[in-house]
Amino acid sequence: FYYIISMLCGLPTPLTEVDPDTDEGKLVDVIVALWALALAGTIIGVVGGLSVINRLVDAAESFGQRFKRAARKAVTGSDEEAPASAGEDGEEKPVSLTLNVLTFLIFIFVIIPIVIILVAVLFGFILAEVEGWKIKDGFYYIISMLCGLPNPLTDVTPDSDEGKIVDIIIALWALSLAGTIIGIVGGMSVINTLVESAEALGERFGKKKEN
Repeated sequence: FYYIISMLCGLPTPLTEVDPDTDEGKLVDVIVALWALALAGTIIGVVGGLSVINRLVDAAESFGQRFKRAARKAVTGSDEEAPASAGEDGEEKPVSLTLNVLTFLIFIFVIIPIVIILVAVLFGFILAEVEGWKIKDGFYYIISMLCGLPNPLTDVTPDSDEGKIVDIIIALWALSLAGTIIGIVGGMSVINTLVESAEALGERFGKKKEN
């Protein structure tokens, strides 16, 4: 059980030291590992597609707009939006791409690391209390799991059954957290703009190839 659940949850260190020895066991191990990938993708996809994720995306981009207005007010003394420039077809351009990129970068390089560190501190403290570790070791263990590091930042592993159960629960929460982050990032306007640009480029390339 501990061997399979470690695989399914993507734990940095397996909860047991046993390994398949027979060819049949290794074959089953490979098949289960493939199922684990599919299961992880399903969980991340389901969480990323929830309607609450769309509301979080809207909140993140709304924050970017408020940040832009605050910066404009600090520079010009007014928070009124300048008249939108018109494109070649006479239509007004949508929200500034610069604003979307700025919101995206803030989310990627500031908000996500802060959230992951806070989650690692909280869960690391819980696991450290259960296992009797130093809080630092609990933090390093959890942050290794959340970031999917190939080599954990600490040598400690849960020994008690209670600690292993807590480890499994935290690993499942980590999958949900990954799905949330992927869903928010994938739903941001700058990603949609990049997708549309890539598809438009592909269409133009296809038309040129036909001509």
